[in-house]
Amino acid sequence: MRRARMHKQEDIFQKQIDAAERHLDVLQRRAQEAPADQQELLLESLEQLSSAMEELHVSAEELRQMNEELVEAGRAVEIQRKMYQDLFDFAPDGYLVTDQNGIIQEANRAAESLVQRRREFLRGKPLAILVSGEQRKEFRKLINDLRTGVEGEIPGREFRFRTRRKEIVDVALGVTATRDAGGLPVTVRWQVRDITQRKLAEREIQKVQEALRRNREELRALASRLLTAQEEERRRLSRELHDELNQKLAMLAVEVESLEKELPASPGKIRKQLRKLRDQVVELSDHVHTLAYGLHPSILDDLGLAIAVKSYVQDFSRREKIDVRFAARGIPPSLPLGISSCIYRVTQEALRNVAKHAASRRCTVRLLGSGEEILLSIKDFGVGFDPEASRNQGIGLGIVGMQERVRLVNGTFSIQSIPGRGTQILVRIPGNKEKIETASHPTGR
Repeated sequence: MRRARMHKQEDIFQKQIDAAERHLDVLQRRAQEAPADQQELLLESLEQLSSAMEELHVSAEELRQMNEELVEAGRAVEIQRKMYQDLFDFAPDGYLVTDQNGIIQEANRAAESLVQRRREFLRGKPLAILVSGEQRKEFRKLINDLRTGVEGEIPGREFRFRTRRKEIVDVALGVTATRDAGGLPVTVRWQVRDITQRKLAEREIQKVQEALRRNREELRALASRLLTAQEEERRRLSRELHDELNQKLAMLAVEVESLEKELPASPGKIRKQLRKLRDQVVELSDHVHTLAYGLHPSILDDLGLAIAVKSYVQDFSRREKIDVRFAARGIPPSLPLGISSCIYRVTQEALRNVAKHAASRRCTVRLLGSGEEILLSIKDFGVGFDPEASRNQGIGLGIVGMQERVRLVNGTFSIQSIPGRGTQILVRIPGNKEKIETASHPTGR
């Protein structure tokens, strides 16, 4: 369009020159018809005018060439401008251009997408309206520092923008100011990079690091408590062996020696002494059996999980005078040792906690199997507790032990408790259909 306008102006100028030449020809003919005393002067003037017209022709040609050059230069400038506009518009980062007061003059597509606003809306608006309320004071200070020359180029100041949908976006702002001869900013270019995902990742990393720190502390505490518990268990076994078994064996030896030295003449007395020795041997055997059973119940290997748990529940109920209702269904007689040992030990520890802490005279133990998992539920009806408060104070060694046992067989462990309404422990352990076959008849108390 600009080139066509220039060509039109050239044509008009050329027509004016052609008209002037025709008018000059007319003047030359009239000068030849003039009186002799005036003719020479007129012809000389017309000759000078003709020379000026020739120069005007040359100037017109030079002007035409200059116009062609200007058109080509304008075309090159337009190509460069379009290239810059494309680079600006399609840049992966958001870009905004403001004046020295932070009034938005231009925005690219990435900036539109980031703040969810059209550039037509953004033009003429203060950039500060995009900054979240708690950071606007800091942002206005940045604008003032740029205006006064305190700040030059800023590589990456972090702010939080608020989108049209009221969402918060973390951004890093890179700022470059174009300044006049006096050093004052004329325009300010803002690079706006979305760092929301990076900030979320940083926060997640902080959470994980904090969790790892807590886990390390808990593991150190757990290791200390485990060592203490191990020592206490060793001392208990030592006392049992020394105080109970050793003394009973010594007494048994004394009784045998006495019987040997003072063998009664009466058969009745002999039988009485032998029955007494037999009872002591049976008591000693039961005590050894109890100790061995506590270390590893052979019934678990011989008769399977359901019968082993039922046997323990019955012994517990009789010993602690607590009414325990037991039910088992769908538990195959053969299970992987890790799974059966885990469930048995969790049952032991959970019932010990019932006897020690729950103040409950009744509880239920349910052991259910399916083709996909084994479920263990132990529920009492005692005092209960606040799980959150307990978690803040540090969970007990028994619970930690149960959790760890279940974790080792890829199961899940949970505690549900309400103060005054009892506690329930739920354990779920996955298993495949080949190993956990559904039984057709329940085992119950």
